[in-house]
Amino acid sequence: MEGSEIDDFECSTSDAIDEIFHCWRKQVKNVYRYGNKLDCSKYWEKFKLCAKIKFQTTEARENSIKNYLEKQKIKKETEPNLYDVWTERTEPPEQFAK
Repeated sequence: MEGSEIDDFECSTSDAIDEIFHCWRKQVKNVYRYGNKLDCSKYWEKFKLCAKIKFQTTEARENSIKNYLEKQKIKKETEPNLYDVWTERTEPPEQFAK
């Protein structure tokens, strides 16, 4: 993790709470449309981090932010994404109009 990423990281508890409430507001629509709830745990994690680092020393704060960013990066890399759905073709399909 680079120091610039840690320096650029902004953590506001009020913004984190706003993100949690925004996720909760979307719950009703998501349950109605798709029959399941959204996962708001990432917003809780950010809120807990923001609340925790307010009372930490500078070194502990940097370590907490570094661990948080590393977890987010690993989670983003391991979760399915758009590129997992499509397979790259080297030639057109057989039914393709010529």
